[in-house]
Amino acid sequence: MSEYRPIQSRLGPLWLHYCAALNDGPEWVRRERLAVDAGASDSCVTYRGRSIPLHAHFFRECDGLFHVSAKDQVLYPATLLAEIERIVNSALI
Repeated sequence: MSEYRPIQSRLGPLWLHYCAALNDGPEWVRRERLAVDAGASDSCVTYRGRSIPLHAHFFRECDGLFHVSAKDQVLYPATLLAEIERIVNSALI
């Protein structure tokens, strides 16, 4: 996945952008990661009746799944992030 890949979800459209791990650089760039953005029109997901701007980063962990970054865990509701993790990981299988 070298460009943004759109997927549909109950939260609205999500755009996935895969970034391969690099050999050099800070620790975070040496890990496989995925940027997840909300739909292109307003960059928001609809969650529990509210519009929430979304641009989050996920890293592939030792279980083989992508999990939200520690930085983004404090920016968004935990239940929203759990739903996005489920959506993202099932879309990539």
